[in-house]
Amino acid sequence: MSEMDRDLEERFSQLKHYDRGRVPAYEHIVGLPRPRWRPAPLLVAALLVVALGGGLIVKSRGSRADAVHSIADWTSPTAGLLRTPGSELMSTVPSVTESVITLEAQ
Repeated sequence: MSEMDRDLEERFSQLKHYDRGRVPAYEHIVGLPRPRWRPAPLLVAALLVVALGGGLIVKSRGSRADAVHSIADWTSPTAGLLRTPGSELMSTVPSVTESVITLEAQ
């Protein structure tokens, strides 16, 4: 070991000794009573009023059948992008018995 290493080792040893003197014992920390959080009664009452009010508002908005009906009628905002020029050709099946000339005339 060089002189610098010994000096660093001595300084770290002094720091450890200093820190050990300032840290309380583990048994002392474990023995401390834990603080308990207790909600204020007014806070609990306010939350209860808000929850009940929200439930009443949701209930008064309509029946469940209305919600199901509106969900079934929903269309996405991008549904129009799926209709492209020539998409009507994809929804029909050509007849094998008709002539190509007959199809072009229509």
